[in-house]
Amino acid sequence: MGEIVIKKSKKKVTMLILFSIAFIGLSVFILLYGLNKESLLLSIIGGAGIGFSIAGLIATIKMYRSGDTLLVINDKGFYDYSSLMATNDQLIEWSEVSQIQHAEMSGQQFVNVQLKNPDETLRNLSDFAKKMAKANENMGLPGINVNANIAVGYDATELVELMNSYLKQANN
Repeated sequence: MGEIVIKKSKKKVTMLILFSIAFIGLSVFILLYGLNKESLLLSIIGGAGIGFSIAGLIATIKMYRSGDTLLVINDKGFYDYSSLMATNDQLIEWSEVSQIQHAEMSGQQFVNVQLKNPDETLRNLSDFAKKMAKANENMGLPGINVNANIAVGYDATELVELMNSYLKQANN
């Protein structure tokens, strides 16, 4: 079937950066309002919002700077470059994949790739990425989750169909 390279939408990633900045601003406003009104609850909400928004901004900037490739799919397997938890230059072979399906969490569309031996396949991930993968598993999304919202030319359903066609060919 050959190799297919799916690109990241720089426009969509830029929009995520702008949303993160807007949420930082909103959280600062909530924090300052809470401090002014001596509201512990609003202060905590504002502070937490700042923390989460800054973490999101850092992650999105890293995603923006990591290159324009989202996913590389070929007859042997695929490479995932979609997030901070991505496997990057590690080939995930089709023989390691048990199932590929569409998933959604918090309005985000994902291609969920379930693995036969996830601990073995993902052993080279950073400790941070392993913890995030475990958190995803606890939320019902085990395995590799490719962020389909930032794909150019494909939606999540089309990516699932494409990857399943490669998986089916590899299993025949």
